[in-house]
Amino acid sequence: MTASNPSKTGRRGNSSPETKTAFDDIASGLEKALDLLRKGHTDEVWTEEIRGILPFIGQLTGEIRSEEIINRIFSHFCVGK
Repeated sequence: MTASNPSKTGRRGNSSPETKTAFDDIASGLEKALDLLRKGHTDEVWTEEIRGILPFIGQLTGEIRSEEIINRIFSHFCVGK
């Protein structure tokens, strides 16, 4: 199910400019974090980039805790160990 497919979600994609900006900021931050990870930077460096996008995720989903997200990332990937 995707938001861009109105037949599956019942929505027509009438997102606000703020929502689109938040998605752009999230995508940009994730791309930067992935680039840092690929270049071999320490966990602290690329996770700081992820922390920077958490407010934008919070805009879309409501309140979230940064430690919760970071813990989920590390629980699914064995990075730097």
